[in-house]
Amino acid sequence: MGGLIILGGGAEFQKGNEQADQYALQQAGGPASPVVILPTAGGADGGISMASRNGVEWFRSLGARHVEALPLTNRTDATNPELAARLVGAKLIYMAGGNPVHLLEALEGSKCWEAIQAALTNGAVVGGASAGAMVLMEYLYDPSSGKVRPGLGLVPGAVFAPHFNSFGKKWVPQLQAALPHSLLIGVDEKVAIIGQDNNWQVYGRGWITIYRQGKPFKYQGGQPFKLVP
Repeated sequence: MGGLIILGGGAEFQKGNEQADQYALQQAGGPASPVVILPTAGGADGGISMASRNGVEWFRSLGARHVEALPLTNRTDATNPELAARLVGAKLIYMAGGNPVHLLEALEGSKCWEAIQAALTNGAVVGGASAGAMVLMEYLYDPSSGKVRPGLGLVPGAVFAPHFNSFGKKWVPQLQAALPHSLLIGVDEKVAIIGQDNNWQVYGRGWITIYRQGKPFKYQGGQPFKLVP
């Protein structure tokens, strides 16, 4: 059995995310396990250094002793076999928010994406927040163009709307029109879902909303749920 997937609604690396991220670290093997932060989504607007620093400091504050931010800023970096090797050995891989299209186009079909998939198969916890979660779905909504495109496909039949307690909820009509038969997973800021296959649980003091065939179903922090009941 592979590892778990963590999907956060945004405002990552801040107080309020402790429950989800501590659980992820525990499931990754504990404080001694290697944690890798991918700041790639910030590469479109100069946010790489901030995401790298915040991610490392955050997981260290939770007790992780071996945390690094990978200097993976673009497509060229994602083809680097040395960076891919560091990802294969990670036990927790967390992708920061930012520009989802930049992150997707950097990773898709790359050596580093193959390495992330291998780490997940080997039991690592893999995921991220906002853009870092959006790219892992079968479908990715590009807010800059208003169009839907294929994602990386770790969560089949689904599209992800982060920041659902703010601007993310405004995407619902367009997503339902474009993907009427798909799962729409909306997650509030500082809330995450963690699971694999059909079995998940909500972590954090907030809510998630899943639209199945256009109908919303809400779950709050602490609740287990199935993507498809």
